[in-house]
Formats: sequence, C-alpha cells, structure tokens
Amino acid sequence: MRTLTVKFFITLFLLTLCAQEGFAKTTPERIDLGHGAWEYRWGDSPFEEGVPVWTKGQERASWQAIAFPSNPPDRHGQTNVWYRIPLPQALPYDPTLYIFSIDLIAEFYLDGQKIYQYGTFDATGKGKFIGWPWHMISLPKDAGGKQLYVRVYSDYPDIGLWGEAVIASKSSHILNMFRGDFFRISIGSVALFVGVLFLAGCVLRFSNLETFLLSSLFLTQGLDLMLSAKSIQFFFQYPLLERYLMSFNYFFFPVGMAAFLERIAGVGPFGLVRRIWQAHLAFLVVAIGGALAGLFNLSSTYPAFDYMYYFFSLPILTLWAIRAALREPQEMRVVATGLLVVSGYWAYSSLVSWGIIAWTEPEQHLVMFVCLCLFGYVVIRRLLHVEDLKKANAQLSLANAQLNHMQQNLKRLAMTDHLTGVFNRKKLDEMLRYERLRAERDNGIFGVILLDIDDFKKVNDTFGHQVGDEVLIKFGKLLQSSVRAVDTVGRWGGEEFLIICPQTDAEGLEHLAQSLCRQVGETFFAEAGHQTASFGLAIFQKEETVDNLIMRADKALYVAKSEGKNKVVLL
Repeated sequence: MRTLTVKFFITLFLLTLCAQEGFAKTTPERIDLGHGAWEYRWGDSPFEEGVPVWTKGQERASWQAIAFPSNPPDRHGQTNVWYRIPLPQALPYDPTLYIFSIDLIAEFYLDGQKIYQYGTFDATGKGKFIGWPWHMISLPKDAGGKQLYVRVYSDYPDIGLWGEAVIASKSSHILNMFRGDFFRISIGSVALFVGVLFLAGCVLRFSNLETFLLSSLFLTQGLDLMLSAKSIQFFFQYPLLERYLMSFNYFFFPVGMAAFLERIAGVGPFGLVRRIWQAHLAFLVVAIGGALAGLFNLSSTYPAFDYMYYFFSLPILTLWAIRAALREPQEMRVVATGLLVVSGYWAYSSLVSWGIIAWTEPEQHLVMFVCLCLFGYVVIRRLLHVEDLKKANAQLSLANAQLNHMQQNLKRLAMTDHLTGVFNRKKLDEMLRYERLRAERDNGIFGVILLDIDDFKKVNDTFGHQVGDEVLIKFGKLLQSSVRAVDTVGRWGGEEFLIICPQTDAEGLEHLAQSLCRQVGETFFAEAGHQTASFGLAIFQKEETVDNLIMRADKALYVAKSEGKNKVVLL
C-alpha cells in the first residue's frame, strides 16, 4: 500500500515536470525595465487641458531616483505617486510593456498622451481597487527614447508597480505567458481532479471528515492556481471577480489546514489548533462579506491576514505538527513535513515582499501541490484501497487528455465558423476594432468588402440545404485562397462574408473585389452550377466608428443588388 501510494504521487510529479520541459522554447528579445533609470515624485500632477503638467518635464529637480517603481521612501501616508523612465532607443517589433501587477490603479503617458489606464481616477486623484491582474500595454512604434510616465494611486501598504516590468513583442509575452503557465495549469487541474476524487470518496463513505477537509483544500488551491494562471486570464478578464475567488481560496487555506491537523493530531494545548481554524473562518466571512458590502476595500484585508497567518497561526501549527510527529506514527511526520514546506515558502515569500530578496514569480503552485500531496498520502493510507488508486490514475490520465483536447477545441471554436472554417463574427468584430485603433494611431487606412451570394435562397430551395452548405464551404475556401496573406476573411452571417483589407486604398480595394467577382462567376459549384456574388465596399474614414463603416459597406451591397447583382459598388 505505502509503495504504491508513493509511486502514484511521484509519477504525477515527473509527468508534469517532463511536460513542462518539453514545452519550453527560447525566449525572444526582452528589455527588463526593472533595472532602468526610474524616478519618482510624491503627489499628483495638475492637469492643463487634459495633459498632466508633470509629463512636460519642466521640474527635473523634483524627481528622485529609485531602483524600481514601487514603495518610494518617506511615504508618510501619501496615496499618489508618479514614476517615470526613459525608454530605450531600440525597441522590439510591436513593443509591448508587460507588468506583473499594479498597486492599485494607474495611468501611463507618453508625450502627454494617455496610452493605458487601469482603474478610474476621480477628480481628487483617487480610485477604487479593481483587482491585481497582469497588464500588457502596447507602446507606439516611435516610443524609443521617450519618457514613460506612470500615475499611481494606492491606499494599500504597497504603492506602484509590482514584480516585473518588461518590454518585448506582444507575441513574445504571450508565448512566455503560456509557457510559464503550463506547469501551473497542469498542477491546478490535477489538484481539482484529486479534490473531486476525495470529495466523491467522502460522499461514498458518508462519515469521513478528514477526506472532506482534504478535498476542500485540493479544490480551493486547485481553483486558485487556475485563476492565477495568466494565460487563463488572457481569455477571461474579470480581475475583481477573480480576486474575490482567489481571496476566498487564500483565506481558506489555514482553515482547512488547521482543521485537518486537528483531526490528525488533536486540538493542541489550550485548544489552539481548533481556535486557529475558527478564527480564520471568522476572518474569511468578515473579509469577503465586508468587502462585498462595500464596508472596505478587499485589498485592505490582506495585510491583516498576513500578519495573523505569518506570525501566529502558521508557527503554532508547524510547531504542533513537529511535536506530534515525535510522538505519533509515521503519518504525523508526513503532515509535519508538509507544514514545514509551507512554512518555508511563506518565509521566503515574505522576504521577497519586503524587498529583502530580489523578486521572482512565486512558485506557490509547486509548494501547495507538494503539501497537499503529503496530506493526501496520509488520507490515502487510511482510507483508500489499491483498486481505488489504479482507477484514480487512469481517470486522471483521461481527464488530462480531455482537458488538452477541450482546450484545443475551445481555441478553434472561439474564432472560426463551424461550417466554412473561416473566421466567425466574433473574430471579425475583434479584427475590425483592432484595425480601427491601428488606423487612428498610425493615421493609416483600411477597407472592408461585404459580399453576398446572389439568389442563394434559390440554391437551398432547389437543391436542398446540404448542397447550400457545400456552396458556402467552397465559397469560403475560394475567398481565402484569393486574398492577400494580410487580409482577414470571415463569415458575417448566412451567405454574407466580410473581408478586412489593411493598408488598402479605394483603388486597391476595388481591384481586389473585381477580381473576386470574376473568380466567383467562373467557379463551378458542383450540383448548384455557376453562382455570382454582389460586393459592397467601404474605406475607413478618420474618427469613423466600426458600425458606421459596416453600415456604409452594407449600403453599397444593397446598391449592387438593386442594380442587377454580380456587381462591385464602392461608397
């Protein structure tokens, strides 16, 4: 039994580690601003016609050097601070600034123009806490050598940027994000699966509190790991909701750990172990409930929790586990080892947060997984049979395979039309917004082509919907193979398709549409025979909305239809 249990957890650990190594790639060019020439200035800048006066660089003597834009000296209750840094002359392609976190809200300026905002500043320069996500800020291509200014508000003990500030291409950041999260997501999915497994075991055995406590620890910590994965936040960006869920998981850990230890080793002298989980449970309810009720910011509960946990709860639990380990069977030595791992991690993370040790991204996922595996070893030794372990291992492999398959399907389905294989409406809307922002930023142009298969209803009525679907599929492939690599083809709805053409003027757009119109007419669509299409064209105009651009293209398409179809009309 013991040998099989040890092999089970070692196998999980090695499989996940190997997967991470196989996923690694060489990191592209990156510029670490954490070692740049940062300066800070307490207070908030006045504004003239919407431009912060301090961004004009007229009072150089008021700025002071700082190693990293976080927690300048002599705060004295200040809640507003500005930071600035000259950007390097040479920037990567598609320069993007990645910031691990911000305490608490911020605005970024270049040439007096705001290029990014997180949170909302009121008239007094203050704002509300809205979470601690990562940030990816697109920089203008001509930003090299310019001063970057950062306006920050925080009523939290920390004020400024946190973790790291790195410039690289956006694709490089996304690659690092997914690569770095692979291990975290793998462990999170394993923790969630094992939590569900233990919960099912608890339900089936009806009366085992230890299994329930362990399942709650696995579930909350597994959920915390999944929510903290940056790649998951990349798709689901709800920072305040994520923070509430992560706060619940964070505050729950000492509740489950102390209650689990009480079941294994007793309540401790003066009932301290029991009082610890009761106190932390009360703290969890008050902190989450009070923040939801608007009595205080959720961020303000973290310092109180850290002091309570670091300096009182965790030392007592660790010492009690070590004492019990000297007197109890081997199981207690395993529990004590788990608590020592957690104690070591919290001590290390405290030194990092206090600036004594250089910042590194926390390895909480590994620490928690090791601790929970040790706790799980104890419960498995007590409750589960060899057959249960074999089934769990098989189910875990199946769950991981299904998870990988589901992730691939979700990525594909999220942006493609299920019938034709071209981009769907959601992806087209995203690309339209992107091209509009790029055109406004770079004073560029782009055009759209809205096209419709003529008399498509007759195809469905005459040959049936299956033949109609085959026409749509072939039509989509024809468009994809006939446009430029930079163009975006998607299904707008029904038999309507949309083509987005970057850096294209009216002449080029009309030339492409005429070519497509001719190719459609020359194509034989099996049972449906030859078909034609009508084309409505529109060129983006400065400060025009996407809706208005599409409306003009739709109007042009209507004109093409009304003038006999199989035409190209530009409005």
